[in-house]
Amino acid sequence: AHVATYVSCTWSNAALNVSFGANLDPATSDINGSGNFAGANTATTYNVTNDALSNVAVNISVQGSQLVSGSNVIGVGNVTWKSNSTNSNSTNMAATGSTVLSPSYDTSNLIATSEAVGSAAHFRFWIDIPSSQLSGNYIGNYTMQCQQA
Repeated sequence: AHVATYVSCTWSNAALNVSFGANLDPATSDINGSGNFAGANTATTYNVTNDALSNVAVNISVQGSQLVSGSNVIGVGNVTWKSNSTNSNSTNMAATGSTVLSPSYDTSNLIATSEAVGSAAHFRFWIDIPSSQLSGNYIGNYTMQCQQA
């Protein structure tokens, strides 16, 4: 007999368009993603759910790209994140001690580990603007991956 494994993850609408705002100053740190505290009771609006279509727990990893404006770049290492599978407004999801976003899937630092079917992992993003950064509208991407735990 063959037993199939199904993995299906869904992301909140806010997680599909993370912004750090406009008119940011060089040499500023820990600038909140627009959805970091946008929910009720200062909850984050960024989350990923191991959908009910899955039949296994999942590990969720993340990777990012540098932010680019013309020929100017803010390195991906200036973006950090933190996650929590229990509480969307948890005090342990603060910028202090957050994880640097990696250009490849970081399987040592997961958004969620063995996330149960039907449960969500909540996350926040921050950016640091280097002191010599030139002005511009910087655009980059992050990607998450759900895999069987």
